[in-house]
Amino acid sequence: AWLRVALGVSGVALLVTLGGMGIRDSFKMPMALTAPVTETKGGSFRSGLAISMANPMAVGYWLSVGGALVAAGVAGSTPAQTASFVAGFLGGTFAWAFVMALAVRWGKPLLTPVAFRAITFLCGATMLVFGFGLASQMIGNLL
Repeated sequence: AWLRVALGVSGVALLVTLGGMGIRDSFKMPMALTAPVTETKGGSFRSGLAISMANPMAVGYWLSVGGALVAAGVAGSTPAQTASFVAGFLGGTFAWAFVMALAVRWGKPLLTPVAFRAITFLCGATMLVFGFGLASQMIGNLL
């Protein structure tokens, strides 16, 4: 029981921290982020894939979400459920890496600085919603 509480509190803290940082950073970014776009055959895709797979913030996010699900009792009741959760978790992580790589490859020329700031803000706000939702669920379970 204490492990679930510890994982849940850690997940809430990480989600709220990352969400707050995302919102803060969306207002700090300079408006002029334009750089000349140079096209290389497959280079953007490989770069995007490598960045997405090695991004420690993504690892932290997935660990907080995974830890929160374990803490909430969603994953880990039976061996089959745990295996299913781990397979889905890893599959989602790799799928996300490919989606981000494709976004870097095809979306970079289309993304304006204002759109980038808006996306950063929305991602931060979404993390805050998930963090506060998890906190509310945990408090409800404790009462």
